[in-house]
Formats: sequence, structure tokens, C-alpha cells
Amino acid sequence: MLAYLFVPATHPKRIIKALTDPAITAHVHAIIIDLEDAAADRSPNDVRAKLDDLLGTMEQTQTMPELWVRIHGASHGEFRLDCEWVRSHDIISTVVLPKAENAEQVSLAHELTARPVVAMIESGQGVLNVASMAGAVGLVALSYGCLDLLTSLGMTMNTKASALMFDKIRTELVLHSQANELSAPIETIYPNFQDDGGFKAWLTHAQNFGFGGVLAIHPKQLAIISSLNEREGDLCFAKKVLSHHDSTGEAVFAIDGQMVDLPVITWAREILGK
Repeated sequence: MLAYLFVPATHPKRIIKALTDPAITAHVHAIIIDLEDAAADRSPNDVRAKLDDLLGTMEQTQTMPELWVRIHGASHGEFRLDCEWVRSHDIISTVVLPKAENAEQVSLAHELTARPVVAMIESGQGVLNVASMAGAVGLVALSYGCLDLLTSLGMTMNTKASALMFDKIRTELVLHSQANELSAPIETIYPNFQDDGGFKAWLTHAQNFGFGGVLAIHPKQLAIISSLNEREGDLCFAKKVLSHHDSTGEAVFAIDGQMVDLPVITWAREILGK
């Protein structure tokens, strides 16, 4: 799964670290500067202005993850100003649109920013409009915001009810993403970044659903995402080993340029539970 790390727009040093620190860049596909939630208690105009110089210097950096920005939602007074600001910075490759509720909002964000859009579903209305929203001009992927969604519905996190609701949404996002040839949907955040076991289970469940990435809120979550990806690589290799062995009966052969013998075949059976 691809990792997308949120960084508050109000912390320039964290943004620089996220974009340049190998311990982070080795594990992420994109860094998302958060102009929505992170700037809630600041003047958005001041926040954008302070980011101008930072982004100007980062444009000289040759190797770094993609830079995305979560702007304000389409109904917010700062939405158009955010869009204008994004359009003025070539380094920004994608916009994340929170509280997306219809295709028109997505297409408008695309038109105003000239960037592909990731739409976050965070209300009942948004869930009901996933089918039409998935066909919006400029949309590249769908995601959802677990906390805002549950709040809007009067539901509580970490309950059977919320788990059922999330699976309902995951089903909608996966099906309509595939039908509209979008990228695989991106899993929402896991709020408790101290709960490694819970996060691993969360990731595995989303991956089994067909999600292609996950939103992260803390750098320590990145290593867990990477470890899951490495495990998937092991599973893929083990399947190839057993498939070849079972079909040919050979005990010594090569797969993907790697020599395979009986110990490797035994390992493949163990890892696949066969």
C-alpha cells in the first residue's frame, strides 16, 4: 500500500523534514500539507503566505516525494483562495478535497487548481453521491474521513456500528473506483498512532478490500505500512514458488532470478499455511 503522510501547514520545519528526511521519504508516496484542519485557528492567508518561500526553495530539490495539499472544502470561504494559491505553485501535484459531496465540487476544484483531485467523503450526503462523484472531471482517487463522517452521522468510533459503516463506505469506494477507472481508493487515517497492532489490522483489512494506499498522521506509522508491503512481497514470491513446484515437481529451480531449493519450498508452504 502507498503511504500518504499529513503534515500541518503551520509547521514549516516538519514539512521540510517530511520532504527531505530519508527515514520518511523512503516510505511515502506523497506528503500532504494540511491547509484545512491544521490552519483552523490561524489566518489561512498568513499560513499560505508563510508557505510561499518554503515551497520556492523546495522546488530546487530534485528527489523527494510528491507534494499534495489538502485545501478547504468547496463550501468554505477559503476554498477559492486555496485553489488560487495551489495553482501558483508548480511543485504541488495533487489536491485533496475534504467534505466532498458531489461531482460539481470535485470538478470545480480541478478547474480552479488545474490539478488532479482526491475527494474525501465525510458526510452522509457524500456517501450517497459516491456513484455520481466517481465520474467527476479531474478526479483521480476517492478516500474518506472517518472522524468527520462519524461525527456528522452521530456515531462513535471503535464500535461495531462504525465498523459496519466503514465497510459500507469501503465497498462503495472500491466498486465505483473500479467502474470509473480511478486509482484504487485511499484508506482513511487510523487515529491512535500508538496502537501498532490495531493499525496493522486496519491496514490488512483495507488491503483485503482492494485499497491501494492509506493516509498517515504520524511518521511512526510509515514503518508499519512498509512492513506490510514487504510481507505482501513474501506472499507473492511464495505463491510463485509453490505454483512452479506443484506444476513441475522440480525441487531446484529459479524464480525471479532467485535460486529455489527444498528449504525455500518448505518456507513457502509455511508462510502460505499449506
